[in-house]
Amino acid sequence: MTDQPFSVYFALDGPDLDGLVGSAGMLRFDWPERKFYVQHYDGISAAHNPSLAPNGKLALLGNFGQTIMLLDISDPKMPEVARQSTMYFEECSYRLRANTHHLWYPDSERFIGAVGDHLYRFHVDDLKHPENLGPHYLENAHELRWDSQNRYILMGDLGPEKKDVRQVAVFDLAEPIPEKRSRVIKIQNNSWHCSVHPTKPIGYSLTYSLITDHDDWVNWSPGYVREYIYEIGTPWENFELWKKLAYPFLHPERITAPTLFQCAGDDDNVPCVGAQQMYQTLKTRGVPTKLIVYPGENHELDVPSYLVHRMRADIEWFDRWLK
Repeated sequence: MTDQPFSVYFALDGPDLDGLVGSAGMLRFDWPERKFYVQHYDGISAAHNPSLAPNGKLALLGNFGQTIMLLDISDPKMPEVARQSTMYFEECSYRLRANTHHLWYPDSERFIGAVGDHLYRFHVDDLKHPENLGPHYLENAHELRWDSQNRYILMGDLGPEKKDVRQVAVFDLAEPIPEKRSRVIKIQNNSWHCSVHPTKPIGYSLTYSLITDHDDWVNWSPGYVREYIYEIGTPWENFELWKKLAYPFLHPERITAPTLFQCAGDDDNVPCVGAQQMYQTLKTRGVPTKLIVYPGENHELDVPSYLVHRMRADIEWFDRWLK
């Protein structure tokens, strides 16, 4: 691994994603010092996504707590600079309809976020009075992505709970009429997150599952399997592609870092079998590794003792291998 210095930031979501229970925080890991810093922030919960300003000095901690959180990341302690309740300018009755993702302008002074039915443009010096850019027409706008010219915004849709909406939207900031800026595009799969080509006007929709026969997303496993076949084909028809995507398992000699695996025993979204296979592989090669399985849980942990155990296991692993 290179010794070129860098920092990585992780959102700490706490035990629940309802914006009311638990905590929210940020973890920073610095390389090559191998130091990490953890900061939690009172009054919000369910941190989701850190968005770093281009100047590398500020960050927004997206969350489900209906709060804009502006942080100073020039300081390893990541102190809070300012916060603002989004309920002040638009009420949201749905618990997951919050500012989880943000787009920074190149000047590191302005950013865009989705609140309720609209997109808003904020200035770091006045979070209380954002500019309403217009409705996005999505059920629950989630990830936002710029095009290369900072004109178009591609938006994923989280949708209402227990139902897929199968749509994304493109927001055109050059359109003079706010009500005409957003165009909803129907797609086959549910898409929360998205990405955009760095130079071309091409967007990519990252899918999670196909719609089920009951028009809900309770049964993830069939959709999970069909999604892979739909996107990359079957392994016997596209073996080279599958082999490329499976490189961690097929080329374990590239992995030398101590690795902790954790999984929910009944997870049908990200099944435990992947963690089990990688654990056995690294164990065979003599790489320090550990596997923790939380029985009876499906993707998210709900048992309080498991939540405590997971946090303690993470801290113990970091203390052992990063100091």
